[in-house]
Amino acid sequence: MSAASIGRALQGGGDRLIWKAYAIALRMHLTTIDKLDLSAKAIFVASPLQYGIPAGTLVPNEITNEQLYRKADAVQDPSRPSYVSDGGSYFEFAREYLIGIQDAYGSSTKDSRSNKLHEELRAVQKHCAEAYRKDVDLYRNSGAAKGTSMNFEAWMSKFGIFYPASRKEQDRVEKKLHELAENPMEGAAIALASMRLAAETKHYHLGSNMPCTMEDLPSLINGTSPQARQIDRDKVFYRPQYSISGLDQRVESWISEHGENASESVKLQIDLENAKNTAWADLGFPHLDQDQVNAQEVEDIGSFNISLKVTGIQAFDVERGFW
Repeated sequence: MSAASIGRALQGGGDRLIWKAYAIALRMHLTTIDKLDLSAKAIFVASPLQYGIPAGTLVPNEITNEQLYRKADAVQDPSRPSYVSDGGSYFEFAREYLIGIQDAYGSSTKDSRSNKLHEELRAVQKHCAEAYRKDVDLYRNSGAAKGTSMNFEAWMSKFGIFYPASRKEQDRVEKKLHELAENPMEGAAIALASMRLAAETKHYHLGSNMPCTMEDLPSLINGTSPQARQIDRDKVFYRPQYSISGLDQRVESWISEHGENASESVKLQIDLENAKNTAWADLGFPHLDQDQVNAQEVEDIGSFNISLKVTGIQAFDVERGFW
């Protein structure tokens, strides 16, 4: 495929077509079903000696963690099929959402309602005690207490006038207090407290945040062993934790088997003709078919395929910490 044909493909909207063909080629590695939007996995594409998700023994964890946070925390634009790194922070969006809930239904509102209900309960309890005494007097004056086997409780359930109604009102207020104590907003408060730990930049909280550094990977590799150079501890800070299970082992495999040493190479066929005949809806993104940019007719540049050779292809589960 010539450089000119690539240029025509991109200028004629082929970049969107290539992305779609690329998604189709990777679909079998990401999910066992057709819909990519239902997959929670990610594939990171990079040479082990270039930018991407650096990891393994060649790279300090602080650098890996920083790169992982930048890529895993980025919110994606649903109208764009390709990855973007500047779509906002998922962690910050989630935290602002919880803060909004707390502001609307938070502790101050809850405390006010609780105080009012406790005041109401005290008044109802006082009234209930007075009603009880009145029914006791009725019981004694009715003669039921003399010469019959009917005790007060049995008489109250059958003939009580004041106490049963007052007790019903007391039960209603007590139920409201119980519901307030089990308010689902309590769950939001707990989640927000967990996110505050994860957002702590100066102190480490196991399972909530992770050590990071802004130091660049190339300056650590630079033809020498990065293990000989230590991370400047004064430049270490903490980010909300994201983790990728098994990444270190896979990266070690990439490093040892890249290039001619690769024993797990896979050939990906990027079929543009198939992509032209496949709707975004078939990949789980029907709204992209309605987008004017994606709906534009792609210039006919002939039929050709792109073949990519990759090593150790694997989809990873990206998980967040205890927040």
